Amino acid sequence: MPSKLPGRFPRFLGVGALGFLVDGGVFAIAIERLMLGPVTARVLSFLAAAAFTWALNRRFTFADRASSRPAAELGRYTLSSLAAGAVNLTAYTAIVLTLGSARPIPYLALAAGVGAGLMINFVLYDRVVFRKNAER
Repeated sequence: MPSKLPGRFPRFLGVGALGFLVDGGVFAIAIERLMLGPVTARVLSFLAAAAFTWALNRRFTFADRASSRPAAELGRYTLSSLAAGAVNLTAYTAIVLTLGSARPIPYLALAAGVGAGLMINFVLYDRVVFRKNAER
């Protein structure tokens, strides 16, 4: 049976692009409207984007592997997202702490952090969260 990976990765990127918009939108609101600091804003935006992308990845990217036990799947997704998110947040925080939080540094750091976690996310989602033999 041919691998579905070539079609899966573009869908993952599409979901990720939408997730990035959610991430950036929540981040901008948290900084500009709520006046949160850049690290607090980043944690909040990351969590919002993770919840959003789980729902879309479950429905579109990995629909053929979605579990009939969504709570367990969401648990694996959250743990996997936290692992990749650690890389994401570490890159973001290192840039902000090194270069400061004046505009546009937090926004550039946001993009760098997202890029750093991208491949880790895909591999963990493909191999751990939505694996072929996950409990259904």
